[in-house]
Amino acid sequence: MAKRSVSWAKHELYLREELWPVDRGTVTTRMESTIIRALEKHEHLTKIELQKFCNVKRSESGGVGTFVQAWKNLLQGDVVEVVGRTHKNTEKYGLREGF
Repeated sequence: MAKRSVSWAKHELYLREELWPVDRGTVTTRMESTIIRALEKHEHLTKIELQKFCNVKRSESGGVGTFVQAWKNLLQGDVVEVVGRTHKNTEKYGLREGF
């Protein structure tokens, strides 16, 4: 029963996004949610790794400019923070506690 409920909810979300594309948000807001999902999944990533997981080079993603704008929005909104450094002294980012 739970599997059926989940599949029904996913189908309803798919229909809503197809019928009302404005509900998906702008390219920047979609990129912000992609960055957050990547950090939730992988916990700590460098900026280059984030760009790879967000498929910045794919044409429908909006490109590097969209990534930079979304990244700036997340930093200013205190959603993302520096959590450490790599052996090459590159900053690693993660989601702020309680987000």
